[in-house]
Amino acid sequence: MCSRDKLTHFLVRLAPYRNGERKSDGVVIAFVDVTGMVHAEERQNVLIAELQHRTRNLLTVIQSIAQQTLQQDVALETFNSRLAALGRLQGLIGEADGNLIDLGDIVKLEFDAVGVTGSDRIVLGGPVVPLGFRNVQMIALVLHELTTNAVKHGALKDNAARLEVRWKVEPNGHDAASLVIDWIESGVSVSPESSKTGFGRQLIEKALRFTLRARTKLAFGPDGVSCHIEIPLPSASSHDA
Repeated sequence: MCSRDKLTHFLVRLAPYRNGERKSDGVVIAFVDVTGMVHAEERQNVLIAELQHRTRNLLTVIQSIAQQTLQQDVALETFNSRLAALGRLQGLIGEADGNLIDLGDIVKLEFDAVGVTGSDRIVLGGPVVPLGFRNVQMIALVLHELTTNAVKHGALKDNAARLEVRWKVEPNGHDAASLVIDWIESGVSVSPESSKTGFGRQLIEKALRFTLRARTKLAFGPDGVSCHIEIPLPSASSHDA
């Protein structure tokens, strides 16, 4: 609660008052002044919002420098798309309620960006999975790379193909669990190229394993790409999200 002028904040605690016979004989009301904590949290929220704003501005500046410095070709287009993906994520982080972001929001954000969420050929589904800021950037980049590849070469380019993106949380002993993400393309008329080792493939096969201790399997089937990812999640007793 706060004072009428809303300048002072209190935490109210109620406890039973027990007499000498250990019987309840009233209520003890304690008021703890938490004004400093409330103001500190407000300042922190302002600083976080300012940081997110400056990060998005910095990404815009980098994009502008790249456009004025580098030759207009496919490489520049790819670079700009990756910066745009990071910018969208920063916007999502800035709007987050607390320090967690739902994986479903990250998936939806990426598919909205390419304008294909309304297709009946695309199935997206999974439970609410709150992720900490430490995980979301790498996962968002991986989803961006898979989506971009599907738009250029795979299921999001071929009108006869299908794409299924599923995720779930599986227990892996004690109070620990893993986030499991499956990306499955099918019905692609042209077999995917498996010999190239670009940024997206390195991100999945190396960076994810190194940064998030993930287990990954990227496969190039005759009718599309499939990707299986398992990422250990913090235990229920851990504060590291």
